[in-house]
Amino acid sequence: MQLKHVETRYSRNFAYHANDTVIGNQLSEYGEYQQKEINLIINLIRNDNQAAPVVWDVGANIGVHTLAFAKNAKQVIAFEANPQNFTVLKLNTQGKLAPNVKIINKAIGAPGVDTVMVESFDETVPGNYGAARVGTEIKKGTAVECRTLDSYLMELPVPTLVKIDVEGGEVDVLKGAKAMMMIVKPVIYMEAGEQEDISQHYKILDKMNYKMWWYACPNFNPSNYKQNNINYWTDSHIMSILAIHKDVEGLEGIDLPPVTGPDDSWTRFCHNFNPIGQENIADR
Repeated sequence: MQLKHVETRYSRNFAYHANDTVIGNQLSEYGEYQQKEINLIINLIRNDNQAAPVVWDVGANIGVHTLAFAKNAKQVIAFEANPQNFTVLKLNTQGKLAPNVKIINKAIGAPGVDTVMVESFDETVPGNYGAARVGTEIKKGTAVECRTLDSYLMELPVPTLVKIDVEGGEVDVLKGAKAMMMIVKPVIYMEAGEQEDISQHYKILDKMNYKMWWYACPNFNPSNYKQNNINYWTDSHIMSILAIHKDVEGLEGIDLPPVTGPDDSWTRFCHNFNPIGQENIADR
């Protein structure tokens, strides 16, 4: 496994894939990744009425969000299906680094799916390793056990907030989390994905009585940890959806554009920036 280590906002010796051109690139250049998104989620955790918030990080990758959450939550449950990423996640969360983190090397998906395939990546070839997909339609990769979020409700501390970033598998995650949304009603923060996915996200969340907002996370943070003023990512963003159950008080105070319906799209923000939806690697 080809790894590098760098001092980051999250730990002094954070491990990452040496040839990862997205997460690895940002950690190397800026000492952080999607920090404004992390700040938003942490503020949601802190503003929650629960004194001991629990975060379920679905699609934890190598642990950037996981470690940031761990500093602000009682416990973090980090799910990562990809064995290559899970190995690095384990390095970054072991021992005293994050004693309140539990990591689980399983996929999260829809009911009735017991096993999925996880795409592997060649670590000698530069690429976006975080984009490796998980699904039943994948023909080549590693077979990984798959469970629903609902199946963990009796085994794990119930979540205050669930972050979901599983490269297009978000719809299946929601399908397997309906009991959780009905009973526990956690805040949900998830990558938006393609328009077909967004429509399904909206229909599921709306039926479960959730209200939704758009959030555009810039790939460049001027206040980054390394104080690097060079913006290699121009005006690119990653679009996500914040969903909060309508029973929660204070929703009127959320200053974000609402998702107006199943046909709403992040493309309506195009006049303000380049909304990439998925990662867009700037030329170096």
